[in-house]
Amino acid sequence: MLWNASALIGYSIEALDVSIGTINDFIFDDSDWAIHALIINTGEWFSNDKMIFPVSALSSPHLDTKCFTVGKTISQIKESLDINKYIPSIDFTEGDKDKNNIGQKHLRSIASITNNSIEATDGSIGHSMDFLCDVISWEIRYMTVDTTDWIGGKKVVISPLSIVSIDTVQKIILLNVTRERVENSPPYIAIETVDGEYDESFQTYYGIKFFKK
Repeated sequence: MLWNASALIGYSIEALDVSIGTINDFIFDDSDWAIHALIINTGEWFSNDKMIFPVSALSSPHLDTKCFTVGKTISQIKESLDINKYIPSIDFTEGDKDKNNIGQKHLRSIASITNNSIEATDGSIGHSMDFLCDVISWEIRYMTVDTTDWIGGKKVVISPLSIVSIDTVQKIILLNVTRERVENSPPYIAIETVDGEYDESFQTYYGIKFFKK
């Protein structure tokens, strides 16, 4: 099942004995579009008000309580979890720097590429709205695009494999597909999760196949 990344913002991260914090953003590698870590707003248990947390330590999301669980106590997490093993340190002292410039060539946050202009090979098609991810493999499968200014507000999905480059200064995402290709893609209905059949229709259209890691 695929999740809208935005639907997971605010989910809590629960240790065995206390709540660690809530999800604020996601860090991914744009060379393989895999999410490696979360940026979470922390409570009283850590010295910084934000920290990075590896997704490999998380359970599947709990819909009823809107949380992810970690099978350790807060003390065990502090003693055993080497954040820098998973992702380089981020300086959270410079405003929005944490969302736009993580300091590694291929590492980005989802927030930094949301509401970016999307450019096909023959012109603009809209702006990035959200990202659909698999919370088991933590792959970003699709970018959802709002085409309000082009084809009357139709929501479409684009495979990240179609992305050629990301200009973080101009906030432009360049694609290797035409406007017509995007316009004729399967319609996307904005919901929190996407089932396997829906996912399959996108994969068939774009001629791609994802495999669980």
